[in-house]
Formats: sequence, C-alpha cells, structure tokens
Amino acid sequence: MRTLPFFTTALLVSGLSLASGRANAQVVTTLAGRGVAGHADGPAEAASFDDPVAVAVDPSGTLYVADSANARIRKISTNGLVSTFADFSSGYPCHPTGVSVDGLGNVWIVDPIGDGFDGGCLGKLAPDGQTLDPHIQWPPGSRSSTVWDDAIGIAADQAGNLYATTYLSGVVRFDANGTGTILTNEITPNAPAIAADGRGNAYVVFRDRIVKVTAEGAVITLAGSGSLGSADGAGTAASFNAPTGIAVDGAGFIYVADTFNNKIRRVTPGGVVETLAGTGARGSADGPAGTTTFYQPSGVALDAAGNLYVADTGNNKIRKISGVAAPCSVGCTNWMVPSVAHVAGADGAFWTSDLVLHNRGSSPAPVTLKFLGNSRDGTSGPERSFTLDPLQTVTYADVLSSVFGVQGDAGALEALTPSDQVTVRSRTFTAAAGGTVGDGIPGVRQGSFFTDQTSPSPVLIGLSENDQFRSNIILVNGTAAPLVVHVAAADASGAPIGSRDYTLPPLGMTQDSRFLARAEFGGGRVTGTTVTLSSTTPGAAFTACAIVIDNASNAPTTVLPQ
Repeated sequence: MRTLPFFTTALLVSGLSLASGRANAQVVTTLAGRGVAGHADGPAEAASFDDPVAVAVDPSGTLYVADSANARIRKISTNGLVSTFADFSSGYPCHPTGVSVDGLGNVWIVDPIGDGFDGGCLGKLAPDGQTLDPHIQWPPGSRSSTVWDDAIGIAADQAGNLYATTYLSGVVRFDANGTGTILTNEITPNAPAIAADGRGNAYVVFRDRIVKVTAEGAVITLAGSGSLGSADGAGTAASFNAPTGIAVDGAGFIYVADTFNNKIRRVTPGGVVETLAGTGARGSADGPAGTTTFYQPSGVALDAAGNLYVADTGNNKIRKISGVAAPCSVGCTNWMVPSVAHVAGADGAFWTSDLVLHNRGSSPAPVTLKFLGNSRDGTSGPERSFTLDPLQTVTYADVLSSVFGVQGDAGALEALTPSDQVTVRSRTFTAAAGGTVGDGIPGVRQGSFFTDQTSPSPVLIGLSENDQFRSNIILVNGTAAPLVVHVAAADASGAPIGSRDYTLPPLGMTQDSRFLARAEFGGGRVTGTTVTLSSTTPGAAFTACAIVIDNASNAPTTVLPQ
C-alpha cells in the first residue's frame, strides 16, 4: 500500500461560525470490493481493488475509482458492475492518486510519482475511456512545463475549470481554454485533497487544516488546529490526522476523509467540524454511521442525490454513506435575489433593501448568504452563514449594510441552503424620497432559471421610458462561467425597436439603468414596451427582472419575466 502523506505545522485564520443542525442518521454500506487486494472486474460484490485512493462521480451516478496500485481507473456503473475504464499498467505505469469528472464527462487523472517521464503525469480521458491528452504538462500559453511534475491532486468543476494541488507551485487553476493561474503559492499542499464549489473557490487540505482558497487567491483556514487529533468543534478547536480526501456540496458543507483517524468528517460553511461516520477504530463494519468502521479512507465524492462515496483504501473497498446532503444542495444554487441595494439613485432616490427568510420546516436550516455585486465576477463575493430555527422568520433590514457592511453598492444576492423548506423574498424602497413601501423582488430558485434551451423565450412586458417612467433591466448569471444574454425590444404594436447583447460575468449581475434610452433601442420615448430575453451560450442559466420607476415619487414596480 502506498504511504499517504501527513503534516504537522501551523496556520491560523478565523472563519464564520454556524451550527450544523444536521442529524447523524446516515447509513454506511459497502458498494463494491471483496476486501482483498486484486483487480477483478464484474459484479460489485465480487470485484476487487488494490489501494483505491480517490473517487469521482458523474451526473448520471457512474463512479470512477483511482485504483492506484493496479495502475487503473475503474468504473462502477449504476447497476453495480465494476469494469476497467483505463489501464496504465503497461510501459511506464501511471498509478493515479487523483480522479475527477468535468462538466463534459471527461475524466481527469493525476499521479505525482509519475510515469517515468520527468515526474508527474496527468491525463484527460473522454467519456468512452479514450485518452485525449496523455501526460499533459502545463497547458499552452502558460509559464512553463513543470507544474505537473509535482501535481498531486485535481478537481474539475462543471464550468470547465480544472484545479490542482502541487508540491511546489501551490494551488493552480486552469480555465476551460487551458489558461493557467497560480491562485496561491503561500501554501504547498502535500495531500491529494482538493475540491471546487463551482463558484471559483477551491478547498484543500494543508497541514491538518481545511483551507479555502478564493478565486483571488485569498487563503482562509476554515477548521483544524494544525496539531494531530480527532476533536470535533468549531474552527481551530477541531483537529484532524492526515486528511487526504475532500468534497464540497452546493451549500458549502465540506466532507473530509480523515485518513489516520479512520473517520469521515463534515465541516459546515462556518467551520464547525463533526464526525459523520466512523468510530475511529480500524475495521470495515457497515451500518448506522455512528457505529461503522473504516481503515485509512482517503477519497470522497458526492453524487447528485446527496450520497457520499468513500475510497476505503486500507480495506480495498468502495463504501457509500447515504443521504449526507440534501439533493438540492449538491452543485446547485438554491435561491437568487436579482437585486439588493444600499446606494444613491436618480432623482434624489436612495435605495435600500430588506431580506426576509422563512424556514417552514420542523428542523433547523443552515443558510449561507453571498453578495455577488454588480457587473463583476461574483464567485468570491462576501459570505455570511447562520441557522434558521424551525418555523422561524428572519428579516434583515438594509441587508447589504447590516449583514455585509456594504455601502454604496447594489447587486444580486445568493442564498444557499441544504433545506428545501426555506423561502426567500426581498423589498427594495427609497426612504429618501418618502417611498417607504417600495416593492418586493422575490427570490428565484435555480430550477426556475432560464437556459439556452428555454422555449418560448421569456418576456418582460409593460416597460416604459418617458417623462413619467424610467425602466431598469437586471440580468443575473447563475453559472460560474461568462454568458451572453440577448435583449430584444418591441413597441406596443410588436414592431422591433432594437436589441443589445449583454455579457454577464461569472455568477454576476448586470443592471442597465434606463436601458431603453440607449441608442441600440432607438433612444426615444417609449411606452408599453416588451422585451424578449434569450441566450445561445451553451449551458446558460440566467434569471432577470425589470424595475419600472415613477419619476415623480421614485416608487418602483418590479416586472418579472413570463
């Protein structure tokens, strides 16, 4: 068995606190593997592995295993059959220690020890197992060919970005075009543990800590004291012992294979650590999560239904922990409020927004709020986390100022929660002009976003730009990649008056005030205008609204797409 790395030194940054509110009621089962070293394919219960160290799962539920000592990538289908997906055992063997699946179904693998060619190997395999790019070094257009000589862990997100942990370069990100960026070289992780949340953030293990690296390269320690141990608790009160696998869900909960503690741990978005499964004793017992045992687990991955898969390395098994995350929290944006504000506007207005959240369920509901801003990349915007009690309603007056300390700004607000019992609405008004009621802008669930396949195209109706009214349009990108939204306007008779393409930044909002006064839309006075929205960007997911404002009173009316 390959010896897994562990580390002992210290780094301390404070994080947010959040009570978990989740019960430890999961069940652990053996998905595949007889528990003896081998490389037999076939039915899951008869198959064998040798040093499985990492797992990944595609949207269909197919599982991929880095079967390291066998120098293979194995595949476990949804009907329980184990097969060899890729074989690297001949020639100069590559013993993969990392595996990940991107949004196109390509399977990425990495081996820091390498294939005999100057160090580490990395490969991209098509969904049929064909090698597309064997032994990839640093992709074209970047600084050198040495990064993959020391790459040890990889994670691909659904937007086509690839992240790597390296011994020497730190944490590296490649966009869908292959352009490489070193996010940070302040830390050089030596464990193959990296995960991406689809919003530009990477999560890595660094010296027995769980560390978040933002899109701008900021390094934030979420949990772990840096001293070896197995303590649950908040922030640096918690401890790990050589964690080597990590996964993150859409609500920001992190799942860790705590290898030498023989446990699976969970970290809330606020940095509270709890033991999800495993007593700490060495073994392979299935059953209720609190009574089960593992032997040096070293890889974890979530599926779309919220199940967690574990590469139980010492047992040569693949284990499954059922229902650790609510299905809506896995890789999804739960709610988007298109616009909140704390900013001066036209005609003496000063806009502020209140946010109302309600938990209609009988269990506590963790919520993370993220401010995405206006016309900028929102993937690393400020976040705040808290828990709603059962049946609790919370109103955040002037949410940008009171929750985030933001003033002089406006933009979209994202609300992430693993609960399907939370509802969201907002109210925007301008007290400066006497308008204390304003109008509500409801939250939009991700399932209601428009896509490049939406037909018929959504419309915003009854917009005007004249002496009495002005109209603003708000467009929000629900993905972590740029997209283009086409806005076409027609007058009350249906005659076209103009159109414009808006490029939305990743997870960003763009507001165009008095957009109908633009030359592209004729630049004249219009009444009763209809706007049609569409996108041809593959994989697009967006929402929109318009605000029609009375010029005399500054009273807003929200127009939702239909």
